Amino acid sequence: MFEYIRSDMASVRAELIKLIFHYYNMKFKLSELEKFNCSGKRISFISQDEIFDYILQGLNPKAIKGVSNRSVYYWKCKQRPIPLKYLFDICKEENINSINVKSIHVNGGNFICLPCIKNPKLFYLLGLILGDGCLSISKKSSNRRSFHLQISFKSKHTAYKTKKLVKKLFQIESSVYLGDGCYNVCTFSKCLIILLNTKFDVPIGEKYDLLRVPYIVMRNRKVIPFFIKGLFDSDGNIYQHRGKPAIQLRQKSRSFLVGVKDLLLCVGISIGGPYYDKANNSWLLWSSKISSVDRFIKDINSLKYTDP
Repeated sequence: MFEYIRSDMASVRAELIKLIFHYYNMKFKLSELEKFNCSGKRISFISQDEIFDYILQGLNPKAIKGVSNRSVYYWKCKQRPIPLKYLFDICKEENINSINVKSIHVNGGNFICLPCIKNPKLFYLLGLILGDGCLSISKKSSNRRSFHLQISFKSKHTAYKTKKLVKKLFQIESSVYLGDGCYNVCTFSKCLIILLNTKFDVPIGEKYDLLRVPYIVMRNRKVIPFFIKGLFDSDGNIYQHRGKPAIQLRQKSRSFLVGVKDLLLCVGISIGGPYYDKANNSWLLWSSKISSVDRFIKDINSLKYTDP
């Protein structure tokens, strides 16, 4: 009996270790990583990839021009990130087309950890960003630029909850500022802005004409409910219409709502629109159909895994 319990606990422990190992671990194609090399800043990475790490352990420092023995030692021990240039050289030499990355660094200092691509909280945050957020790059001086993410909320509680969520996902701090009738969660991070733009199709600057449902959401049905909940928590609502509940989602982009409508159909929720609201110069998805509203409340609105 005790042997059975021990073996069972060992399997549970192994699964837990596996879960912890993969919590910060996001897969990239080399073509995606190339997009990070968009400025003079030195971008570097710490890998969490079995194949790449195995090759790294057997790497001869003399095989890479301009790299010291000490640098390779620190890369192997994961005490320092690998500059993008050298990571490309190693991958191309060993015919590696993709790699799992644990963290992204700028100039060896500022960094973000990368959550697992299957983490539902990540897609809830993505929905919040595409609902009422924006990515911005502004010039501070002739040779310096500021990269930041801003998400606006009517509720102070929701703003601070989102601040905790960003910290949990990326291990980076945000600030909450009181804006014009709203609370803004601001995160200053070049790594995060480039990640959201290149990996998750979030446009930089004015987003209405460029807004679209991220491809990474469309190809993974399991994360669709969390993405939609993020969108509705920022730009949608449930209200009483002629004595019965109705759901609606409002956006400036009609094409984006067409994509969201397709996502809702994927999870079995039928909704009308997009309809043009001339008074507010916006488009909306709307339904008061009992079956659609009930299913939305049950499958989307009641999700609890979005707490940090």
